[in-house]
Amino acid sequence: GDKLEIEGKYSDAQAAYETALQKAEAIGHARARLKARIDIAEAIARQESDRPRAKELLNACLTELISKPDPERRDRVLYLLGFIAMGEGRIMDAKSLYREALQGARARSDRFDEGTYLVGVAHAEEMFGNLGEAHRLLDEAADIYRAEHRNLSRDSKARAATNLGGCYGEKATVHRHEGKWIESLACLTEAEKWFRESKSEDNLAHMLFLKAEALLGDSQWKPGLTALAEAFSIFDKLGNTRSMLRCYDLRARAAFQTNHWEEATGLAVAAIQLAKAAASPREQVEALGQAAALCREYDIPEKATEYLAEAKQLAIQHQLTDVLVRCLQSEASALSGEQNKAQRDGLLREAISHLEALLLQTEIKGRRAYYMAEIGELFGRLGDLVEARSWVEQALKNYEEIGDVGGVANSLGSLA
Repeated sequence: GDKLEIEGKYSDAQAAYETALQKAEAIGHARARLKARIDIAEAIARQESDRPRAKELLNACLTELISKPDPERRDRVLYLLGFIAMGEGRIMDAKSLYREALQGARARSDRFDEGTYLVGVAHAEEMFGNLGEAHRLLDEAADIYRAEHRNLSRDSKARAATNLGGCYGEKATVHRHEGKWIESLACLTEAEKWFRESKSEDNLAHMLFLKAEALLGDSQWKPGLTALAEAFSIFDKLGNTRSMLRCYDLRARAAFQTNHWEEATGLAVAAIQLAKAAASPREQVEALGQAAALCREYDIPEKATEYLAEAKQLAIQHQLTDVLVRCLQSEASALSGEQNKAQRDGLLREAISHLEALLLQTEIKGRRAYYMAEIGELFGRLGDLVEARSWVEQALKNYEEIGDVGGVANSLGSLA
């Protein structure tokens, strides 16, 4: 299970951990049962799947650790609960849990765990828009891992190199929020170097994907596609379907931007086939939505309608509100002419109501700003420019608070 998790095969790792848990329970091995529960919860959290079960397992572990103290495992449980809270948009809870784990690691003088939990706190600060503090915490974690890398054995050096790569990857994200593309790309290149040293293939592939995204966003097509091809190859070898779909999406968008329409559509169809064979409902909806958008642009309306209808049905069936909103927007975009106005407006108002519900569910300022901007755009499409301006101004305020330069620029463009 541990080996599979390192390779990014979280569902396979979970299956191994479930077997370990069954065996531990059968022989009454309390410590093995505790480890298996924590490992299962982490595998679930990494898949972003059954969060209620992950929280149930972790809370049961916390209760057990009261009577059978194990500070190291308790800190890990707190960290994972923080990771789940972050994914749910509960940033204050996540930050509190990360800080409690960090205090525990420092009390135990565990430098590796201290670095890990510093990165967690930094991510929370980033989500709150405190980008300077996020950089400071990440630099502190990087200093820890550099020192450990210099002084440790060969195996521990690899672990330190992996964690150091993670620090630089997170710094790249913070720089990106600041609109500092050159600094972001430099951090991604540094992260790539450390992941190659540690032979951490899953992490390397993720970093190559982010590097490709940055390069393609800067119209550096050849190096961008080279990095993306290597990332896809690694994900394919590891069997990481979710990340392969992200690669397909990025490749399709790049083909679309360079006017290779037929290639873009072919890639979108390949993504649908892969998603239906081995991906989650969310990933299937996203692949279908991407294909529908490309088919509409490529003037294949029948296929666009077919893909979009299937995507919408899946989104409703699995209560995927955020992707359902995108389906509704796409469906409305396909309806032109005065005769379709009532149906089009109904779809846009339905999308607005879903976005308003999502807005109430998250503390992440960047996500809130995005939802506000989307609501503003939809009111604009409805012709209610006063309401549209109000929402875009709220989005602008949030983007300014967190220093998201791209968000600020988009909001100013919408206001203009």
